Amino acid sequence: MSKSFRMFLAVEGMLAIAALYSIFHSRGLSVLGIVAFLAFIITMRRKTDMHRRGIGVLFVGIIVAVLLLSNIFIWLMLAVAILYFTLVANVSLDLSSKGKINDPEMIFVQAKEPTGTKSGKCIKTSWFGSERIGDDTYEWDDINIIKAAGDTIIDLGNTLLPKEDSVILIRKGIGRTRILVPTQVGVSFEHSTLAGVVKFEGQEYKLSNETLKVYSAEFDESTRKLRIISSTFLGEIEVIRT
Repeated sequence: MSKSFRMFLAVEGMLAIAALYSIFHSRGLSVLGIVAFLAFIITMRRKTDMHRRGIGVLFVGIIVAVLLLSNIFIWLMLAVAILYFTLVANVSLDLSSKGKINDPEMIFVQAKEPTGTKSGKCIKTSWFGSERIGDDTYEWDDINIIKAAGDTIIDLGNTLLPKEDSVILIRKGIGRTRILVPTQVGVSFEHSTLAGVVKFEGQEYKLSNETLKVYSAEFDESTRKLRIISSTFLGEIEVIRT
């Protein structure tokens, strides 16, 4: 854990304590919090149908939202988080192609001759920021990435994919992702996001709480196929031919 990230957690912790202190020392906010707590307990314990329980949970959620958004320290926590992840952790929130990234996470996939026996491989990734992963050579295996925030590049340019379906699974919170794929590989690409941009085969798609599934022109005829399945909260993802 970096020094800057530890400092970020310390600042957020102090702001959280200040937020709780201000809530407990405000008669109005304290009453609102007690009402939300009692309403939640009653809603969960009552034997009602799912529709009525959903209304109760929604009511509690509205109270909690008012409780939090009326607190200045909650807004300060949000502002500090945005500043940290945009300026310190190099997380790009720009959805346009002009967004700049510094030192993105690099995943270089270099295949070696198959041995006939899969031994497995463990790859550790960080939740936030940028890092370089996968400098060593290993037999191809499907890729599964989970990341909260950061920019990622997956380079398949030096890889000979097997004559079967290969899979890349990506789940990210915020950040830009680029996947470099050889031209002779057929690609099936499925992406879902709350808000983001997809660039694939020369086309650009702007998504808002949508799921997109597209195929490369040569997908059906290709002997080597790559299936990319990704989901993000916010960001840009691009498939680049090499």
